[in-house]
Amino acid sequence: MANKMKPATFIMTQPQLDWLHEEAERTGLKKVEIVRRALDEYRDVQAEKEERQYFTPQQKQNIEIMARMQNISETEVIRKAVDRETRVVSQRRKRRS
Repeated sequence: MANKMKPATFIMTQPQLDWLHEEAERTGLKKVEIVRRALDEYRDVQAEKEERQYFTPQQKQNIEIMARMQNISETEVIRKAVDRETRVVSQRRKRRS
């Protein structure tokens, strides 16, 4: 079943409009088709990002808890964990040498 097309209105910057016009001229596609394709590609990229989860739901919850407990960002909790793991791996390598 084909999706029914519906009108939409967008506000774009002049450089965006210029690029869109140039791309339409270059490819022979209508501007609206270029916008549709760009949206489809963006949607696909976002879906791929969501599929590539670095942490399990339990790990995410633990990170959130640690961030609240330490009053720091979740990114900082992750950064500290990575730094800690890097030091451990480095120490193990030194011992083996």
